[in-house]
Amino acid sequence: MVVLAVLAALQYHWLGQVSQAERQRMHETMTRRAEELASDIDREIALVYLAFQVRPAQTAPIEQTLAARHKVWRETSRHPDLIKDIYAIAADGKLRTFDPASGVLTPVEWPQELQAIQERGRRLASATTSAGTFTFRVSQTILTDPLAVLVSLPIMAHRVSQHGVESHLMTPGGSVLLVLDQQKFAGEVLPQLVAQRLGDSLDEYRLTIVRSRTPDHVVYVSNTTRAPVQPAEADIKVGALGIRPAVIDRLLATELRGAAGYAVGLDAARMPRSVSPEAPPPPPPAPGVSQPDRVAVIERQATAAAVQSERIVLPAQRGASAGGTPVAMTGFGAGAWQVLLKHRAGSLEAAVQRVRRRNLIMSFGMLALLGASVGLVLVSARRAERLASQQMDFVATVSHELRTPLAVIRSAGQNLADGVVQDPKRYGELIETEGRRLTDMVEQTLALAGLSGERRPMAQQPVDAGDVARAVLASPETSSRATDIDIELRVAEELPLVLADEMLLRRGVQNLVGNALKYGASGGWIGVTVDAAASRRGREVRITVSDRGPGVAAGDLPHIFNAFYRGRRAVADQVQGNGLGLHLVKRIAEAHGGRVTVRTAPGQGAAFTIHIPSRADLAVPTLAGEQPA
Repeated sequence: MVVLAVLAALQYHWLGQVSQAERQRMHETMTRRAEELASDIDREIALVYLAFQVRPAQTAPIEQTLAARHKVWRETSRHPDLIKDIYAIAADGKLRTFDPASGVLTPVEWPQELQAIQERGRRLASATTSAGTFTFRVSQTILTDPLAVLVSLPIMAHRVSQHGVESHLMTPGGSVLLVLDQQKFAGEVLPQLVAQRLGDSLDEYRLTIVRSRTPDHVVYVSNTTRAPVQPAEADIKVGALGIRPAVIDRLLATELRGAAGYAVGLDAARMPRSVSPEAPPPPPPAPGVSQPDRVAVIERQATAAAVQSERIVLPAQRGASAGGTPVAMTGFGAGAWQVLLKHRAGSLEAAVQRVRRRNLIMSFGMLALLGASVGLVLVSARRAERLASQQMDFVATVSHELRTPLAVIRSAGQNLADGVVQDPKRYGELIETEGRRLTDMVEQTLALAGLSGERRPMAQQPVDAGDVARAVLASPETSSRATDIDIELRVAEELPLVLADEMLLRRGVQNLVGNALKYGASGGWIGVTVDAAASRRGREVRITVSDRGPGVAAGDLPHIFNAFYRGRRAVADQVQGNGLGLHLVKRIAEAHGGRVTVRTAPGQGAAFTIHIPSRADLAVPTLAGEQPA
């Protein structure tokens, strides 16, 4: 048991460590999948962004550029209808809409859905330079209300100077606004990406995509029957919907490498990391050192040889691209949406704890089973030890019981052979009595062997229990031992029959009568009652043998039906017996689907009753010689 306790403590500790490792594994796995989903979303936006990039030295009219860019998009995109509207925004905030069919830009008023963008652009009106006046500027690349991508026109490469990183712009500003079909993106594109990255995990996790600045605005939810996941309760939170340099680099290096139409936008797309050959890229800043300011050089190109410029110093944005150069002028978004994952159990911690509790229950259940098995082995060993001891006692008792009658028979036979017998009748009775003792002992042993293995009697037939009691009391074995003892038999009228093996049932009643004669003869009276009564199991016939002897001691009562058991008083008084009588009575009753009970009190005798199910369900009869109650 001490070993089991130590194993239980170690198992508890190990399961705790396993649970923590499982939680970390689940968190890392789902974080990786959420990041892959976010990267796929960024990829779709980056494809739109790259498709409409313009080379810094582009000299073609903007209408032709947009027509060419739109044609490339329609021919290469998996979702060509994702772009709903295309607008060109001038530096002064004037808006023109592009018609892909005619390739014409038409001035229009700002539509209602773009009013928020117009207001934001006016609030960010920036500076007046030698290149012109900026009266309208939108700093974001990704817009969420409505869902749109903003492409600045055009941006040159930049170089490092004593003032910081200089970005050279060829025109005084302007941008292309690509308004996306948000319903198509959320209803068609997102489900495909979610199924690709999280399809096998949606049974365990709930997915919600919300806007980063307004989390109450839900973009996508995986289970519409449940409430959307809130950012505060999410197990996994990952930013999405941004133009990330890493995603752009991967697209340009893989599926867009050498793609027709996309090569023209290569320099502009990689602008945040493009550095002129005049100076190498600046090294990444050391930990704790602030980023240098970024200098935007706004230029007007009068002639090919004459360039006027003016510097505007802008704070560098936190963070850097993969090459270590700060990305500030492009407006690259870090994530306008948030991908939220929550375990269906309520939280990842709750799921891990539930698994841990289940493992603890199983582990401790196995330990408990092992402990119970050890206990059963110990109990079985002790029972086997007791049984072996009882069997040794039985062998000794049977040997003694056999030796005594055999010695008497041999002595009587020797006397008869020597001619010294003067009373042959008395010798004959003596031999007959001892022979009956031997027969009884053999029959008891054979009956016990016949009932081993819980086998039911084979020769079952309708039997009258009253006739069985009468036959037992009339047998020579009873009459020879019942001298000076009053025997009273009471059999109920209309007694139902029982389905039984008559010989076995008679053996059981004979054993009870023999016990009463052996241990209760001092009372001078034995009563045998046969009646019927109702019980929880139905109607049954009862055969009760009572005496007025000393009764059964309280210490012996729990064991009197065990095989080979003999009471302390019987052993002390050297009463003959082998400890099989009552055990056989119990086995006989159980073989007939019944039971045996006992009522006793010190000094008031004992009453043993065999209960056998009746064959017919008749009314409760009255005892012979008595009136019905």
